[in-house]
Amino acid sequence: YKTKTMTIVNCNPTFNDYIYQDTNTTVSNIVGTNQILVKGLSNLKVTIPVANKMSAIKGASPSKYIASIDTLNNSGDYSSSSDVDIVLGTLQNAGTFNLTVGAYDTRNNHTDITKEIQVLDYSLPVLYATATRTNNFENETTLTLNGTFSNLLVNNVNKNAITSCQYRYREVDGTWSNYSNFTFTSSGNNYSCTNKIENLDNTKAYEIEFKVSDKLSYKTLNLIVDVGKSIFFIDKKNRLLFYNDVEMLQYDVVEEWSD
Repeated sequence: YKTKTMTIVNCNPTFNDYIYQDTNTTVSNIVGTNQILVKGLSNLKVTIPVANKMSAIKGASPSKYIASIDTLNNSGDYSSSSDVDIVLGTLQNAGTFNLTVGAYDTRNNHTDITKEIQVLDYSLPVLYATATRTNNFENETTLTLNGTFSNLLVNNVNKNAITSCQYRYREVDGTWSNYSNFTFTSSGNNYSCTNKIENLDNTKAYEIEFKVSDKLSYKTLNLIVDVGKSIFFIDKKNRLLFYNDVEMLQYDVVEEWSD
């Protein structure tokens, strides 16, 4: 007898199309389409409609679909009677990527279909803030806030914008006040706020929370305003003089001076 190996050729399954979408409707409503994704926020799902199901040939049987893009991949079992959904999740990189879906038969033969997908870059707003007592001592405390945010350009139209700049405060470990709004302006991907003044008891320390929101998300930044400290201070009990918290002189009290 003789043993021979036979190779079945031209046996990849027939597979023609699939659809995909961003299922995060908050993002797709802002971007204006579910066909363009946003880094870190969009949730990508692939669907193989039953009308586009694969057909295996030459004695094989349909097995599964495998979808992949950038660092993500997932699979779904073949169905002859219903759509097959494959959830890939959130992309953590921006750019143009190939989304590939392969239809596999029981012999592991497969047919791949690739589509290009645009993923827009996005980061949470960046905050630069200060909270400073006048003369480092008084109740009057000035709050400043500015920073940057991510533009989302679709057909050269920016879909993102700053929606609010706010702050609230509390004594350290106390109860938060209600949020107050800054007046703000934006240009390009920069925003700036008009300074706010708050009167904070200089015998107490306070925590200030700044919050900046754009159309997609928000970010907070917390600062501590210390107890007010005088530049020049006389400690009568210990008979000491301080300047900028540094002991400068220890003095004594005399009844009268003599030559």
